[in-house]
Amino acid sequence: MSVYMIVHIITGTVAVCSGFIALFSLKGSTIHRIAGRTFFFSMLIMASLGAIIALQVGILIATIAGVFTCYLVLTSWAAIAKPATAPKRINQLAPWVAGGIAVAGIYLGQLASASSDNMHAGYHAASYYFFGGLALWTGLFDTWILLRRQTLGFYQRLIRHLWRMCLGLFLAAGSLFTGPGAQAFPEAWQGSAWLSVPENTVLLVMLIYILLLTWQKWRRYRATDA
Repeated sequence: MSVYMIVHIITGTVAVCSGFIALFSLKGSTIHRIAGRTFFFSMLIMASLGAIIALQVGILIATIAGVFTCYLVLTSWAAIAKPATAPKRINQLAPWVAGGIAVAGIYLGQLASASSDNMHAGYHAASYYFFGGLALWTGLFDTWILLRRQTLGFYQRLIRHLWRMCLGLFLAAGSLFTGPGAQAFPEAWQGSAWLSVPENTVLLVMLIYILLLTWQKWRRYRATDA
């Protein structure tokens, strides 16, 4: 096992653990901030190394997933970062990066669909379309924000930060518990529905937080309007 793969595995484990701590800790607390920063940097290292390693061995779907994860984490950070040059540049580049990922995913999905077994480089067309479709959706949303030429409101930035970080955590947890990382668990556990609980929990908690933030935003709007 190469040094890069070892670092990839270690940072991936750290990212998942710190991500869950940030998800369930009190928002704005010291624990949340430390866990969030740890999640941010470990995710970037894990995803970028994973994309490079996957590209070298020809696992194109993992390359797309790695680049998409970096994109999610960076745009999520930019949503709540203090106004500075870096976040502005990230927001300006975001639609182009998402568009490139979408084109790659859809193109590879078409190649897989055209094959006799509906696969390309070992993966079904649906896997490529999944990432291509997600990237297309997020890219269109990024484009809409740029075209508005308006700063997002407080709750809009929080929701943008939340769902992009959670989606990145969902992908990382899926890779660890139900993807390639599942090999680290006993054979009796592999393929078990229990290993899908962490990633499904991320989606459930994300939905709850989004609903709560939307409700708080509505309450503040009603109070101001009154």
